[in-house]
Amino acid sequence: MILTNRLFTRREPVKEAKSVYIFCEGKKREHQYFRYFQGIDSRINIVIHELDSHENNSPTGLYQLAVRHLIKSDDNPNPPFELWDNDEVWFVIDTDAWALKTTELRSFCQTRPNWNIAQSNPCFEVWLYFHFFDSRATFQWLEICDAWKQYLSQTIPGGFNSNKHPIFIGAAIENAGRQFISENGGPPVGCSEVFLLAKMIFEFCGKKIESIRNRI
Repeated sequence: MILTNRLFTRREPVKEAKSVYIFCEGKKREHQYFRYFQGIDSRINIVIHELDSHENNSPTGLYQLAVRHLIKSDDNPNPPFELWDNDEVWFVIDTDAWALKTTELRSFCQTRPNWNIAQSNPCFEVWLYFHFFDSRATFQWLEICDAWKQYLSQTIPGGFNSNKHPIFIGAAIENAGRQFISENGGPPVGCSEVFLLAKMIFEFCGKKIESIRNRI
């Protein structure tokens, strides 16, 4: 199978576009993945916050960062972005070392409309795995992030390529959604909630993505 790089023409979002603000715990792979979908459809404006080295990437830290960037208040009169009723805020986080903090973040999000969590257990690589596989992984050390990174590099020729492989997002949504079970508010080991965020993106970009995928 030969995969080409992204074949979409970037388009500026229309005035009435829905904005989606994504705050990721990870500082590289998650950003690379979601950047693939920026500009595919003018009806959705995907904004990915790039973490500075000094910024707190814990679940609570990401929430406080989003509040500073999006919520106007007496203490924060001029946030960088204006949040409209139709817009959505998503936190892309790992279970990894943050188990208790993710519960706290869920409580915070329940107080704000359209603020959501896309958690992977133990790491974002679980979501990437489902782009190619329709059942839960069974290799040893499933709860270890480094084991997932090694596993993907061994099972996907050349490893997961964020310039090419996000085109299989439709399959990933189906595969991850079919395997998902909510466990104490979050996914169990080997599962990912990112399919919930992906479904929303796919509603806008799906036809264009599938038209390209079908040419492969």
